[in-house]
Amino acid sequence: MRTGFSDDEKAKIGAYIRKPREEHHISQSELAEKLQVDRAAVCQWENGKTTPKPLRLRQMAELFDTNVDSLLDPPQERPISPLLENLTSALEMFASRTAEITRIQRRKEDTLDLGNSKSNDE
Repeated sequence: MRTGFSDDEKAKIGAYIRKPREEHHISQSELAEKLQVDRAAVCQWENGKTTPKPLRLRQMAELFDTNVDSLLDPPQERPISPLLENLTSALEMFASRTAEITRIQRRKEDTLDLGNSKSNDE
């Protein structure tokens, strides 16, 4: 495992630790107790002052039902708004095409009906 993180990396790791802790509704004190460290250590990790030792990372990963890699660099999620825009655009195109197909089918039916009524008139 790599050591010697930059300040920026420490800050990111701190945020990556804070997020699952908060999602699991665990306070810094509770996490510290579970990991058998001082609350100040958890605070320093989350504030990017220090990084947890490999053992603590493994314990947190187990506690948060994840893996160490996701605590160090979680997978990036795509923002939902572009996904919604793409989906909305696709649905609008589908609706437009469906309406066009319906109009064509009606014209075809109308043409067939006109042809049938002309032959009935003769």
